[in-house]
Amino acid sequence: MQTTRRSAAIDNGLTPWGFALALATLALAGWLRETRVEYLLVGWAATLVSAIFIAPGAGRERFWRGAATVLAFAACAALSFAQHAIGRARDDWPRYSAALRGAATDRMRVELDALAKQFTEGARAAVAAPGDRARAFDRLASLAGGPGERGVV
Repeated sequence: MQTTRRSAAIDNGLTPWGFALALATLALAGWLRETRVEYLLVGWAATLVSAIFIAPGAGRERFWRGAATVLAFAACAALSFAQHAIGRARDDWPRYSAALRGAATDRMRVELDALAKQFTEGARAAVAAPGDRARAFDRLASLAGGPGERGVV
């Protein structure tokens, strides 16, 4: 009986598919430990081989083989993009670092400009508060809320 099951597993490609996907998983895990392109090449090759053995499966088995292989392809693609970014940083750090600083400076400038606009609008609203104390507090109460420590003195 076991011989029949084993031959059925080989006939429908389960064993080679499982081996290929396991190899892809180990290679990609190796890349996470040590970012080397060799791990990515093995991961891509093993994932491509596993894709060949999706079709022999039937029904749910084919679906799950396909889903696992698609996830392996997605992992290969994500790690390839990461490898490219790491390579750019490693090969030309001064330019890469300058680009990061420039992007961070631009984001900070946008945020500070928005914050300055909010504070200016708050100051104008505070100056335009009515002379009656109760109504002034009612109007200024809305200026004290918001993110961060804000208040009206």
